[in-house]
Amino acid sequence: MRNNCVETVKFSSATIDNPLHFHHGAEILFVEKGEIKVKVRDNTFYAGEGTLVFLNNLEEHQIEAVSYPYERYYIILEDTAAFKNLAEPELLLYLRKNCSQNNRIVPLGEHRDEIKRIFEKILVEFNYPTVLSDEMINMLVRMIFIDIYRIKKAEVPSALTGRMSSVVDIQNYIDENFRQPLKIGDIAAMFYMDKYYLSHIFKSATGYTVKEFLTLTRLNHARKLLLDTSMKINEICFDSGFSDVNSFIGYFKREYKYTPAAYRKAAKQEKEKDGK
Repeated sequence: MRNNCVETVKFSSATIDNPLHFHHGAEILFVEKGEIKVKVRDNTFYAGEGTLVFLNNLEEHQIEAVSYPYERYYIILEDTAAFKNLAEPELLLYLRKNCSQNNRIVPLGEHRDEIKRIFEKILVEFNYPTVLSDEMINMLVRMIFIDIYRIKKAEVPSALTGRMSSVVDIQNYIDENFRQPLKIGDIAAMFYMDKYYLSHIFKSATGYTVKEFLTLTRLNHARKLLLDTSMKINEICFDSGFSDVNSFIGYFKREYKYTPAAYRKAAKQEKEKDGK
């Protein structure tokens, strides 16, 4: 039984043009050769060879190769284990930042060969496990995040660095309590902050407003229930923290372009097609 923070790791040189999709955990993609186009929500950006791309689990994304030859490594993280493995707030924030922003792309420069070796080692340890492979995989994933933090550290405002822990604590609080009728004023009071200051540091650190992060967390939970259970739409609505079914349907359609019922139907049809 595996006990590491990696759900999947792969290397591929196959042609890629994925439909919009999501993963239950965050994705780290290393572009070794070629160039890709990444679409997240209404934003499109490009990543060339020698770059890392971070994609969180809150937003659907689409990846298309636009330059060949194309080679990539990618890791899908198991979020619960990843959160334990990446305990420092400076590292955790990379799992849950707004991945529609260009700061999701990290040019590796002189770190490129080192990152490639790390991905290769993770691939071997994952596919051919031996003594202490789980511990080795967790350590290697931490090395990726530490390298990225060092590369990007100069871009983090010094005034924000000391508040990263608070931002992560707020994210964790929302994760644990999104079913409740949360208000930003109540969250601010719980963390002994002015609500305007809380809004400022949260947006600066994550790229989301508190309301956006809360709504996406609720929608992500609803999406999982639609795909993995037979619960009724109104049951999913209330279990996800929404107080009104019509509002829930409106938020869901705005984010995923489908109503919840249509989303479930389309996913079922796609699954049946793949199974043929």
